[in-house]
Amino acid sequence: ENNDCSNPEAAFCDSTISGNNNNGNSSFNSYSGVPRQHLAKEYIYSFVPNTTGLITIDLTMLSNNLSLILLSDCNPNSVIASSTNLSTNAENIMANVTSGVQYYIVVDGEAAIDLSSFELRIGCMDPCQAPLSINCGDFISGSTFGMQNYYNKHGARNGWNGPDIVYEFSTTGGMTTID
Repeated sequence: ENNDCSNPEAAFCDSTISGNNNNGNSSFNSYSGVPRQHLAKEYIYSFVPNTTGLITIDLTMLSNNLSLILLSDCNPNSVIASSTNLSTNAENIMANVTSGVQYYIVVDGEAAIDLSSFELRIGCMDPCQAPLSINCGDFISGSTFGMQNYYNKHGARNGWNGPDIVYEFSTTGGMTTID
């Protein structure tokens, strides 16, 4: 199956897709503002968010060096954001998008031999827009396993870059303690 701008695979908010750039084409060799050439086959996804705001795109489970690039048009000069970590390190993008507007997500390798299977995750809900409510005196126990990582690129302390859950609470005044 060939995949290019005329035949991109559809991607959706809050989904996980298993893919392989070996099924793509070699249409783009460089991207505006993105370091290094990308000579491998790229796999292109068409993405129309159903919400306006912050999204996260994660590229994981790599066996070769792949990059993740978000485009406003299927053109290598329309880069919105990119992640070009070396080796098989995961790639992560955070970007603001507009509901109903078409974007393109590109998975590409730097060297011609950089072909790999991968897992692409798209998270479209900012947890601050739908926090979990708790009341004074509530004891919360749980896990962030399977949650998105929204805040690791916003000045979080070194090592505080795991999945997140956001809670909200109101106080009636006086002293509030959070343990």
